[in-house]
Amino acid sequence: MDMVYRAGRVGRQGSGWVRMFGAVAFTYGLLMTFVMSGVSRNARLCRPNPVMLSAIGYLLVGLTGGASLVLFGYAGWTYLGGAV
Repeated sequence: MDMVYRAGRVGRQGSGWVRMFGAVAFTYGLLMTFVMSGVSRNARLCRPNPVMLSAIGYLLVGLTGGASLVLFGYAGWTYLGGAV
């Protein structure tokens, strides 16, 4: 990454997805916290979970599992010499 001078300050220039990772991670964490607190509260009160809460929970669990499989596969591929 090259150092860039813009409007009186010096900063690093990165690609778009690198800059957006913080916002995506924050949103993911916020959603996961909301879902987990709702599920634990409903379990404590012996109530069923709303359908939307269950759907978002399954979506987040699926995304987490999928991302971990992709990252694990990439790590194995790199370890075996597939990436330069």
